Amino acid sequence: MIDSFADRYPATTFAVAAFVVSTIFLILFLTLCRKKSEPAHDPSISAILISGGRRGIGKATADHLLSLGYHVFVTVRKQWQYEEMEAAAKAKDGAPAPHPVLLDVSNDDHTRFAVIRVEKLLKTLDCNLIAIVNNAGINPEGDSMSEVYANGGTPKNVLADTSVATRVLQTNVVGVARVTRAFLRLIPSGGRIVNIGSYFGSIAGQAGLWHAYYECSKYALEGFSDNMRRSLRKNGIHVSLVKPGNISTDMNSFGESPAIVVARDVEHAISSKRPTSRYYPGTVKGMPVCIVCRIFEMLPAFVTDSF
Repeated sequence: MIDSFADRYPATTFAVAAFVVSTIFLILFLTLCRKKSEPAHDPSISAILISGGRRGIGKATADHLLSLGYHVFVTVRKQWQYEEMEAAAKAKDGAPAPHPVLLDVSNDDHTRFAVIRVEKLLKTLDCNLIAIVNNAGINPEGDSMSEVYANGGTPKNVLADTSVATRVLQTNVVGVARVTRAFLRLIPSGGRIVNIGSYFGSIAGQAGLWHAYYECSKYALEGFSDNMRRSLRKNGIHVSLVKPGNISTDMNSFGESPAIVVARDVEHAISSKRPTSRYYPGTVKGMPVCIVCRIFEMLPAFVTDSF
């Protein structure tokens, strides 16, 4: 497919190659320029709320931030998960551990009690909530695709039932709004909001119709993040979007990059005095996710549609 495209559009092919090479050099330059500096907040008196931080990227991020001395609050959906995390924290006998907060991001009834819980924790620990990490998300389409592939099949190019769309958007988009709206009043000037998106927020359609709703939710999160970043700037609150590549976690056995690469970008978005608007940790099929996203975001549709 690529060879035939190159034969038909040699000038465009050269432009694509030049774009990719220049992007690689830009990534290297920015990486070298990202110097380690004193954090914008004192971790010992700073708390971070992570939605969906019990497993996967959320857990890796929580563990990393704990190791840096931050207080970390992690939302869980079920009462037994809350009790399990509470017991695990007590078993550590004073060692750093995340504090659970019962909050299903798709359930309005949980919100009020979650805010009360966080306010009590802040008072008890004598710290301030300096960041929200909107990490909670679901991908039932991806789970179904993985199951089909694991059984040697190929997913059909059809849309999943609309009930799946409702679930995905309720968690991945409305859930972000619900958490942000509930806790925003606790974030001071200089605070941070970090939304965990996906490279699928740039390359919709590559996985077929079966993955459409998840990709739609991540595109929506792009717009929501841009709105919040521009709207909250006057309040001194920085908003960043992290777009991970194919990350290896207990929830993704086909991953390429370790979850720590995401955790480090979240750390930078929270602690840096000059956070960036977007982060691109990890790779997709061996290619840096930044390049993958930039290709689909900046090149003409007739070029990317031919991939």
